Amino acid sequence: MSYADPGAPDVINRVTIRMPYVAETKCTTVKTWPVVTTRSPLWLRRIAEQIGLQFRRETHFDFPPYSATDPDGQHVILLEGRYAIAYAKLIAGAIGIYRADTDPYLGWVWVHPYERGRGLAILGC
Repeated sequence: MSYADPGAPDVINRVTIRMPYVAETKCTTVKTWPVVTTRSPLWLRRIAEQIGLQFRRETHFDFPPYSATDPDGQHVILLEGRYAIAYAKLIAGAIGIYRADTDPYLGWVWVHPYERGRGLAILGC
């Protein structure tokens, strides 16, 4: 396949697994880092949404588990990767937590394939 192929951008977008990043200067201004809530800035909710789209693509769900414009009370914990780009943190995954009345429960988890099995998140009892 050549990059001159008109369908190439769609194929590349479909098979590329992205890792969003956050500049460290922005991380220090966000008090809820790395938890994304309904009150988080839109740019941070968009990162959670991007991870949710990767989750949907890999699990073949009909819809992504998180939407930046309609978070529906969901909290998303962003998982930092072990790689860095200049002064930015790579986001290697996310954990979606739903609030059911008073008891939160785990809704979805997605970790970038390069970071799986490396202990990014350890769930305890």
